[in-house]
Amino acid sequence: MILRHNHAFCLNEACTIATNLGFNKISVIEFGVSTGGGLMNICKICNKLSSIYNIEIDIYGFDSGVGMPPPLDYRDHPELYQEGDFRMEKEKLLKKLPSNCKL
Repeated sequence: MILRHNHAFCLNEACTIATNLGFNKISVIEFGVSTGGGLMNICKICNKLSSIYNIEIDIYGFDSGVGMPPPLDYRDHPELYQEGDFRMEKEKLLKKLPSNCKL
């Protein structure tokens, strides 16, 4: 089951384009990892696509680990997001990541 179809569509397109251009390896990047739900979903999708397209996929997740910065004004939606929201639990997440995924 694919939880985030937007990830699946974009990753499939990237694999299609890479294959058509003759590449046998690509990299995928996620900015803002938080608890890792999206990154784990990307890993799962890439595992399937790697075998379908016969392409190697390296996955990289970037996150400061400290969560959201303090809101500066209304454009930061302080009614929705607070300082520290979406903190990353790095050690917990590292234990779950496959070998082709790096934080």
